[in-house]
This record gives sequence, structure tokens and C-alpha cells, in this order.
Amino acid sequence: MINIKLKKLIEKDDLISLLKETIKVLDIPIAIADVKESIILGESNLCHCNSCRYAIKAADEIIGWVFGDEKASIIAKILNYSATKEYEKKSLAIHALEKYEEIDFLCNVSGKMLNCLEINEIIQLVVKEVQELFGESLVLVWLQNEKTGKLENFSKREITYFEAMEIIYRVLFTGNAEIVNEIDSKVIISYHEKKVYSTMCAPLNIQNQTIGVMAICQTKPIHYDSKDLKIFKSLTSQTTAALKTAQCYQELKIYSQTLEEKVKERTHSLELANQELSLLANLDGLTGVANRRKFNERFEKEWKQMLREKTPLSLILSDVDFFKAYNDYYGHLLGDDCLKAIATMMTSAVNHPRDFVARYGGEEFAIILPNTDSFGAIKVAENIHKELGKLKIIHPLSSIDQYVTVSLGIATTIPHVEIYSKLLIDSADRALYQSKKEGRNCYNFKII
Repeated sequence: MINIKLKKLIEKDDLISLLKETIKVLDIPIAIADVKESIILGESNLCHCNSCRYAIKAADEIIGWVFGDEKASIIAKILNYSATKEYEKKSLAIHALEKYEEIDFLCNVSGKMLNCLEINEIIQLVVKEVQELFGESLVLVWLQNEKTGKLENFSKREITYFEAMEIIYRVLFTGNAEIVNEIDSKVIISYHEKKVYSTMCAPLNIQNQTIGVMAICQTKPIHYDSKDLKIFKSLTSQTTAALKTAQCYQELKIYSQTLEEKVKERTHSLELANQELSLLANLDGLTGVANRRKFNERFEKEWKQMLREKTPLSLILSDVDFFKAYNDYYGHLLGDDCLKAIATMMTSAVNHPRDFVARYGGEEFAIILPNTDSFGAIKVAENIHKELGKLKIIHPLSSIDQYVTVSLGIATTIPHVEIYSKLLIDSADRALYQSKKEGRNCYNFKII
């Protein structure tokens, strides 16, 4: 039985990082507990209040719970996905191990044919062994096709009529070895037109399963006895184990290839899921532009880059004028549409591929402009006012215009080690405040 421990699963670096990051983005109280409701991660009091609980399962077996509000179902989905993948990975590993153990067992009983993993190679070795034991003779090997049930000749020598064919099928179905001496003189082997005088035939049995038949055909008038049959049966036991091993080996090769393809496919699916989760964690769910978390990360990155290059960095903070009144008048749905339209407009209003637009707050947006001085930043601000004017989003409660407008604050500096990056944000915020104070629908800028 495969046992998946939730605590060990969560302790994996990649998963715990993903969980903590997702919980941070969701911004909700949450608790993750095992089946006994012992807390593994989160707030213990959630288990005893009226929180929703979501099961974490591996192969339909509950291994733990997630407690929280409706958003906590996202955490439960991540854990269910991870638990399922862990269960599948362990199942595949156990299945592969069982196959290897079976091959190892079969190889140990195959004797001299231990290293033979091809059927034709085994048959060649059998021919050599038989000829050493019984002198010059012909060895015929038939294996039963698992799909059709028919016998297939693997010895490359054909028998034209004879009662020996009846013997072969009788041995196959009864599972008992036989000796036949003084065969009808009409019986010949098509290989070199040799007559058959005597034959010993034995089933290839392993674990109560008959996989074929092997026969020794003597082309000289020699009579086989019980001692010969005993030696022959011992040899067929070794042959059977080796042939079964070869069959399993071929199946395992195919299985291993399939397993490798499955692992690659599932690894790729997991990578895509992780990429999707990472993308969702960095985007604002409403407007589709970057969120505040991604803004902070990108701003620090650009600050350090401009610090190394000693080039200017500009920041624009914007606020939609009288947006609360607009939202109250039209309702949240049209208010959301207004923010989406502004976000799209700002994204198209910037000039360079590295320019970065993010939702900074409720109706606030921020634009990072690397390698841009104050003149370039002012040009972007003017372009924003121009493009927003083209949208003509009617605002009946605005005291400054009949359409939706924005106020902008611009700050520019060349980063150096003596100032903190936050100073640029504070300066842009003060410039935005000045724009609001001066009547809105305008911009102010500050140079640090």
C-alpha cells in the first residue's frame, strides 16, 4: 500500500514556497492539517471555528484538510494536485521495481543463459547445449503467441508432415513431456532434407504457465530413454526461465520507454501548472497588468540596474479622478470596465519594451520608466492624458470634466548609493498629491 504523508509532502522546498506565496497573494487566514486535524501549516484556531474545510486526497484517500474561506479551495487544489502526482510517481516506481525483481529472479534460475536477453541468442545457446549433451541433433523451439494463441517457430527449421506435429500439440495442451522413437520414415526436416528417427518433446513451463514447446529431433537411429528425458527436462527448465526473462526484458524496455515518456509528460504538465500559478501570482486579476507585488519586485530590479549603469529612472504614479463617485453612480461592473480600459490605455501609451505598468492600488496605477529622464517621463504623462481623452469615458459626477480624467505625479533621479529607492516613490507620490491639490487632471514632477 502506498502511503502519502501530508507533512512530508508539504515540507518539500518547491511546494512549501508555492503554498506560502499563494497564501500571501490570497491574503486569507488558512490552516492545513493532517487527517487527525493536527496543524501542519497556518492558524490552529481555524479548525474549531465555522471555517470551510476542503479534503486533500491521494488515490481517493483523505490525507488531510485545508481550513479557511472559499479562497482556501485554491490551496486545497494545489495540495490535491501535488498529492496525486506524488502517488502516481510512487506507483510507477513500485511497479518498475516489481518488474526488475521479477527479471532478477528469472535470471538467477536461467543458469548458463543468465546473460542472454534476446530470444534468438537463447535459442542458439540451447542448440549448442543440446548438441553437447546428445550429440549431433536438431533443436526445434515453438513459442505460443500470447495474442493469437498459435505456435510460432523460432528455430528457422520447418517440419513437413508428421505425427510429431501431433506430439507437439499434445505436449502443449497436456503439459507432459514425451519420447517418441521409431518415427514414421516419411517424417523429414526441410532443413537439408534430413529424416527424423526419434524425438523428445517437452513443454516450456514456468509458474504453471506453458509458453511453448521444445523438441530434439534425432536424425540418426538412436532411441531416447527416461534418463535422456530427465536431462532434457532440466535443460528446458533453464531455457524456459531464460526465454521468459527475455520476454520480460523486452516488455520492460517498452515499459521503461513508456514510463520515461509519462514522466516527461507529467513533468512538463507540472512545469506549465507552476508557470501558470506564478503568472497568476504576479498579475492583477481585474486589469491584467502587473500587481503591487510584481511592481515592488520590478522596481527594485530596475533601481539596481540603473544604479549600475548610472542612467536615469523615472516613475509615474496616477490616480483616477473622482473614481469613487463614478463607481457609486454606475456600479462596480462598469467601474471595473473603466479600470480595465485605463490599464489597457496606459500599457499602449508607454514608449519602450522595458517600460512597466502595474496596478498600484484601487484606482491607482504606477509606471516604471527605465533609462528615461524627466523630459521623457513628461512626454509619457502627456500621452496618457491624450489617449485617455480619446476614450471619452463619460463621468457625470466629475467636477472638472465630463469625461474620466487622471492626475499624475512624476519623479526622476539617477540612482546612487546615497539615497534609497523608496525616495523616488515618495517623490512621485508627493507630485501626485500636488496635482490633486491643483485641481486634478494634470501632472506635476519632481527631480531628486
